[in-house]
Amino acid sequence: MVEEGESEPPGKRRKLKLSLSRSRPIAATACHDRTLRAAGPRPPAATEDIVSGTTATGRGEVDTDSTDSKERARWENGTERTVVKVYSDAKKTTGGESDDEAYFSANFKSVCCSVLSEDCPERHVFTEDERSTVERFMSLSGCEQQLYVRLFLRKHQWLRVEKLKYDRISEDLGPITAGLVSKNFLLPESDLRDEREALGLLQVSELKQLCRDMKMAGSLQRCTKTEIIKSLLSHSQQHRPLFGAPSFLNVVFKRVKALLGRCVCVAPQAVEVFSKCLLLHSLTTSLSSSSYSSSSWTEEGESAAFSDTVYKMLQVKIGQVVFSDYDVYVTEPLFSSPEQFSRFYAASKDLRALVAAVEAREGGDEILALVRRTRDAFQHEIAGGCSARGFMEKMTTGWVLAKTVTGGVEYLEKRGDYGGAVELLELLLSQSQFGRSLRGHWLERLSLNLDFHLGEKQKCLEVIKRALVEETDLHPARRLSLTQRALKILQTNSRHKSRKVGKHRSPILWCHFSPFDFPQPEIIPAKEVVVEAQRYNIDSRPLYAVSKPR
Repeated sequence: MVEEGESEPPGKRRKLKLSLSRSRPIAATACHDRTLRAAGPRPPAATEDIVSGTTATGRGEVDTDSTDSKERARWENGTERTVVKVYSDAKKTTGGESDDEAYFSANFKSVCCSVLSEDCPERHVFTEDERSTVERFMSLSGCEQQLYVRLFLRKHQWLRVEKLKYDRISEDLGPITAGLVSKNFLLPESDLRDEREALGLLQVSELKQLCRDMKMAGSLQRCTKTEIIKSLLSHSQQHRPLFGAPSFLNVVFKRVKALLGRCVCVAPQAVEVFSKCLLLHSLTTSLSSSSYSSSSWTEEGESAAFSDTVYKMLQVKIGQVVFSDYDVYVTEPLFSSPEQFSRFYAASKDLRALVAAVEAREGGDEILALVRRTRDAFQHEIAGGCSARGFMEKMTTGWVLAKTVTGGVEYLEKRGDYGGAVELLELLLSQSQFGRSLRGHWLERLSLNLDFHLGEKQKCLEVIKRALVEETDLHPARRLSLTQRALKILQTNSRHKSRKVGKHRSPILWCHFSPFDFPQPEIIPAKEVVVEAQRYNIDSRPLYAVSKPR
């Protein structure tokens, strides 16, 4: 039995029995037969500013001086309430690092240490090279750690060193970036080989000057940055070099790199290691929701997940959120080998890419190739015969692949490829190992595509009849929706029409289907609640409403 406490206001503690899928991350807290405290320090008894250490002792509004802003403590109706200033502008004398810069790197290191500690039951999923990468990060200087965490939180793309401004870390980031490059945490500018990406790092004024140097005709006054880059690439590709001379595009690329100066980008090998740490740390929270939104599953999904984790850890630290004590009993590891966890990570990465492409209405051949690759991987996972029950199902590669294939169905539907979407839905419904909670959604999409988009009403009725008989765990709402669609098909006038078969016309007969084959589930009306409200507007008091259930 797993007991976990909900986050609740300070001073009020209770224990609740919840499923582990809504608990804190297993890898961060789980150990064998040990009682762990998931809470940080309790909020102070006095009204104290945790960051600056100032205590308010009066009534009304008190301002304490800081570098650029004010920290205020207010009292309303005799009740003390502290407004904590999280981001402080005061710098330390050693290394130039401040409190708000330090807690980012401290929490990042805390996440990495928690999943690699001896108490973590999933420590074995990391290879020796991955552990060595984390150890090398721990051996970096404080400024190097803070800068790398900041770059990891940003979008993983090339950046100009002269444009990086983190004065709280150091006023000159050149030596720090050079140290990170030498330790293989950042890529140098020599690895920048994409012409379009290099041109995108230039400013508009630099691009216009480059066009003038290239003797390009036409006015560039009203052109956007994208149009200028497109014109530069087209102009470079049109010029054919003489025998033995370098291509004109290479000449332009060398001049672009000279204008850019030093550039860096986070190394993909290190990003993959730390992304695995974040995924394992927030495993239950990141996979607990039944649907994925673009805010949490974007191209920089690892960064967003880490930001949420840091915010929750900060809330615990300053006392805004308090967790109760609970026991975690681990009977078996989630992942048996590093290879299995690598497949889980790759499937999660593909899911993020597909969901982002679906919501942005982008993608082309690459997304189609991803959908086909995911379909093949899902078929291989089905043949493996591995499955899990309950909340453990969402922590398997097959479940993530099932979610990815479901996203592929939506992508194909938006492209108008309803035949391909039906094939994927039939693949999902042909197995019962993964995504059992999604079978109702799959059946609804399949019946809609067959009925409305493809016009295969006969097959649609067969699918609905088989689902109502075999799917015993189908949700009543899904069952009602399928039944209503079947009855609507039977009641349409299209069954009385005829279709042309060769030179003859034959009637469409569904005589072996009747409304009695699709019984409607019993609908229980909801309890009626009447809310009576009375308005109070005396001395500018707020409005009050009193509800009286009947």
